[in-house]
This record gives sequence, C-alpha cells and structure tokens, in this order.
Amino acid sequence: MPGVAALVHRAAVAAAHLVVHPKKPQPAVKPPTAALADDPPPQPGDQTEHARNGGVVEGQVVSVDYQSGMIGLMTPDRGRVDVMVLPSTNIQGKGDSFHTIADIARGSRLRVFLSRRAGQLFAQIIHLR
Repeated sequence: MPGVAALVHRAAVAAAHLVVHPKKPQPAVKPPTAALADDPPPQPGDQTEHARNGGVVEGQVVSVDYQSGMIGLMTPDRGRVDVMVLPSTNIQGKGDSFHTIADIARGSRLRVFLSRRAGQLFAQIIHLR
C-alpha cells in the first residue's frame, strides 16, 4: 500500500492537470435546471429513450466485428439481423459455461434474446448452440 507522501504526490500531479489557464477565456457553465411543464417530451433516439423487448432470434452468424461488438445473423424468419453485443451481454455455452464475444465465429449458431432502443438491436442473452 503506498505511503501518504506517494498519495499526496499523485493528488498534486492529478490536480496540476486541472489548473485553469489565466489568459484563456473559460466557457460559462450553466447551472442545472429542473424540467418545466412546457419542455418538449423526449424524442426517439434521445438518451432518455427506454429499451424495449426486441424478441428472440435464432440463426447462423454471417459476420462478426470484434472491435465494434457487432454480429450479423442470418435468420429464417427475419433475414439478416445486425445485433450489438455489449460488455454486459450474457453469453452462455452448453452446460453451465460462460463465454465472451471472442468465442463467437462465423458459422456459429446462436439463439439471441434482444432489446431494442432507438432502432438498434442489443443482445441481452446469447445461447451458443
């Protein structure tokens, strides 16, 4: 465990990055305001939109982008479906094993429980078949 001197040094270094330059104009910060009754309701695509049930799809993986977390599934009923795999997505294999997106490859067969938000499908649970 670091000593007090080391912690003070780290705090000083971190605070040095927060120093405001005296000659540069600083943007005005507006105080938070409460929503008024005449404020417009949130629009689809806003950050406040809630996720909805997107159903369940089964199909074969036709594409995987490990960098962006996107998988493409070819399903018999919906055709091609693009799904975002989040870090919180629960990926289950046979038995009681758990996996990551790295275990999903082209040609894999999946059953995916989806949520929908702002027109985008998100995988909540993936069963490797």
